[in-house]
Amino acid sequence: MLGITIVFSEFFGNIKNEKKIKWIFLSGGIISLLFFSLTFLHADNFKNRFVFWENAVKTCPSSSLSHMNMGDNYFMMEKYDDALKEWKTAVMLNPSSDKTVEYNLRNIYNKIGVVYFNREQFEEAEKEFLQGIKVNPQGFEPYLNLGKIYLKQNKNELALRNFQQAIRLNPAFADSYNELGICYFKLNEPKNAEKAWKKTIELEPKNQHAYLNLIHYFAEQNDFTQAEQYANSY
Repeated sequence: MLGITIVFSEFFGNIKNEKKIKWIFLSGGIISLLFFSLTFLHADNFKNRFVFWENAVKTCPSSSLSHMNMGDNYFMMEKYDDALKEWKTAVMLNPSSDKTVEYNLRNIYNKIGVVYFNREQFEEAEKEFLQGIKVNPQGFEPYLNLGKIYLKQNKNELALRNFQQAIRLNPAFADSYNELGICYFKLNEPKNAEKAWKKTIELEPKNQHAYLNLIHYFAEQNDFTQAEQYANSY
């Protein structure tokens, strides 16, 4: 049951044709009914998320989805080496030439890159983010994370282009504007930085990073009235 469910969910997640989606829904209902009783027999596998995906990997070791989610669990447990191992296995099982899994692959590459970024292994992180973009250029996360790398390396113009692309792809994600503001500030464009940080707060009124950036910005401009205003709001 577990192996069938995983394969089924991977297939469904990438179906784009409306008629096929309807057929999948109908088939999914039939499959669910057929295996309803078996779910109870395997109830121990569903005690928690970790146990579920641990059993999924054992039951269906060829499933990229199983290894991807197992990696996610290890990441949440801060077992980063184990997470990397599972995610890299997921990539190996679904090479980038397989367009039916490009969404999952982009996310996996992005997650691997985040681990390397947090370890300040920026060269390795950059490779993973670029690979994620190559597989599927429509996701904003790899562009945002590339921008953070380039900001760390003082490659500010390159960072700017990546932040702008991240915003084009997802204009509702507040943190992209906060990073954009930092980039503008480093490029000596304070008014654009101010505008970006205010946009961050507009999208996410409790974003503490944007408040702190605006407080420091207005204090440096000797505009203590506005600095105090944002400090009180913070």
